[in-house]
Amino acid sequence: MSPEQWDSVKGLYEAALECDPAQRADFLQRRSADAVVRNEVQRLLAEHDNVGNFLSTPLLWTGTSPLNNRRSDLLQETFWPTASCAAWA
Repeated sequence: MSPEQWDSVKGLYEAALECDPAQRADFLQRRSADAVVRNEVQRLLAEHDNVGNFLSTPLLWTGTSPLNNRRSDLLQETFWPTASCAAWA
């Protein structure tokens, strides 16, 4: 990607963040004829949307945690010394 294309990506990305997510594809289509630039902006916007929820749920409460559905005396003693882990299973 050329430096000029990166400049276009930066500008379009910032402007597209201000748009309603449902309108972003149309916005990008109108604002840039360069498919490479549009694709990169769409990729960055998708990453931005995914990262928005990255820290909103603690790891221990998500389905992605290897500790989910398992009792852990270590966790109980470390994080909840007075609570029972059975309540979280």
